Amino acid sequence: MDYESVPPIVVNNPRDGGVTVFLTLEALNFLEPWYLTDEEFDAYDVEGRAVELRLNQRGDTVAFAIEAEPAHASELRAVLQQALKDTPPVYPGIEALSLSDLVAVAAERLDVVPWQHNGVLVRAFRRIRKGGKESQN
Repeated sequence: MDYESVPPIVVNNPRDGGVTVFLTLEALNFLEPWYLTDEEFDAYDVEGRAVELRLNQRGDTVAFAIEAEPAHASELRAVLQQALKDTPPVYPGIEALSLSDLVAVAAERLDVVPWQHNGVLVRAFRRIRKGGKESQN
C-alpha cells in the first residue's frame, strides 16, 4: 500500500556515498528517469518512512511512502549522521540532534535540490526546524 510521503525526501546512494536532500516533491524531477531503474539507492521522507521513487504516466518522478509509520527513522538518522561526519567541517553535537534537526542541517550542508536557496525555501525549512514557528534569522 502507498502512503503520502512528507518532504524533504532524502536519497542515499550507498554505492557512491552520495546523500541528496530534495526539499520538495517537485524537486525529485531533477532525477533522471534512468536513475530510478539503474541505480541502487534508499529514499526516506523527513519522518523516517522508507520511500519508493517511481515515474508516473506523465514521466514525473513521484514519491510514495511504503509504510504508514516511520520504521526507518533510525536508519535515516545513521545515514545523515555519517554523511555529515564525512562533510567538513565537522558539525558539533550531531549525535544529540533530533531527526528533523538532522534533516535541516543536511539541507544546509549536503547536496540539495533545488540547488538555489531562495528566501522562501530557506524560511520554509527553518519553520520545519523550529516546529512550525517562523525563524527571526
